[in-house]
Amino acid sequence: MPGGRFVGPNVDLGFLIQQAWDLYDYQLIGPAWLHADRFEIQATAADTPASRDELKKMLQNLLAERFRLRVHRETKEFSVYELSVAKSGVKIQPLGAAEIEARAGRTGIGWNRDGLIANNVHLEALARALQRELGRPILDKTGSTDNYDFKVHYDQRLSRPDGGDQSADGSSGASIFTALEEQLGLGLDLKKDPIEVLVIDSADKAPSAN
Repeated sequence: MPGGRFVGPNVDLGFLIQQAWDLYDYQLIGPAWLHADRFEIQATAADTPASRDELKKMLQNLLAERFRLRVHRETKEFSVYELSVAKSGVKIQPLGAAEIEARAGRTGIGWNRDGLIANNVHLEALARALQRELGRPILDKTGSTDNYDFKVHYDQRLSRPDGGDQSADGSSGASIFTALEEQLGLGLDLKKDPIEVLVIDSADKAPSAN
């Protein structure tokens, strides 16, 4: 929050660790109780204003001090999707410098009943946004550093690992896999890739008092 404050209302230790190290769910390896007990955390940086990176480091120190958290990093192989440019080529045009400037402060990806809408984002942001929906890590292999506006129309019931285009009730529609290729010129390919994870060595279930 502004002023170098960090507020965590009714949060579990696993969530706090993910915030402190900027992790996705699959990158945190530890006991199940990390997501069971809930805590209330309010902290203020001594020297304000603090940047986001500085606050993350402070949160790491807080967790080490109060929860006696000890961690180490490893690399594990995961089944992942690689977001890449399809053979047909990218079908969307990058934004120009003036368009990016005009959209300053209006950036991000959202969903509606027809699919998703992206404003002024990198394709890496699309990969991150689809990870939770598809239930697998998605790595951006497009090589693009441009910003884009785009819409993807697809049937959100069809976000399945097999990329099928048939819903449970028998109705047909475009899956996210088909829609990405036909509408954006992008593909999702299933691969095996090494991913860095954070392993919990030890942590106290009850934090030390203030």
